[in-house]
Amino acid sequence: MCGTPKEYLTLHYTGGQANYAMYKSGGNSLGSDVTTHYEKVRINPSTLVVDIGDQRFATSTGQLNHNGAALVTSMPFAVAMACSPTIAPYLFGLAKIDLRGTPFAVAPDEFMQSGIGGMGASTYSSNDQVVGLTGTGNCGWTNPQPYIYNPYNGNGGFQLNLVFAD
Repeated sequence: MCGTPKEYLTLHYTGGQANYAMYKSGGNSLGSDVTTHYEKVRINPSTLVVDIGDQRFATSTGQLNHNGAALVTSMPFAVAMACSPTIAPYLFGLAKIDLRGTPFAVAPDEFMQSGIGGMGASTYSSNDQVVGLTGTGNCGWTNPQPYIYNPYNGNGGFQLNLVFAD
């Protein structure tokens, strides 16, 4: 066998409002919303950590110009981002993780808000197998810890910790 084998977790709920990550267009980032849907995610089976940047089994729509500096065409798993004006109403990027149908749940306290004026939330439900994310700021986001600089176009690595569901 050549190379390092890769293991992927099949996600049972895909498309629509399940297992996607979004960068909401508007404010400082013009174009159309960038949304990436995942059918499988890469997982390290010995540590139960997901590589959020692996997009082998993902499809993306939309593109935008990040803060006038970079073209964004995809989003890492479990990241919600927007570059909203500094005055409400804020634009919010959205993301949803749905691990129902697998033996896993998302580890508690897994998410942080980052970027300039980063705001957002992570809302756990369904025995911690479903997590809804919102992220905004004057280029801000919500992502799995630790901090990711410019979390778009596949940036990120092994950083979403899973646990066995109860």
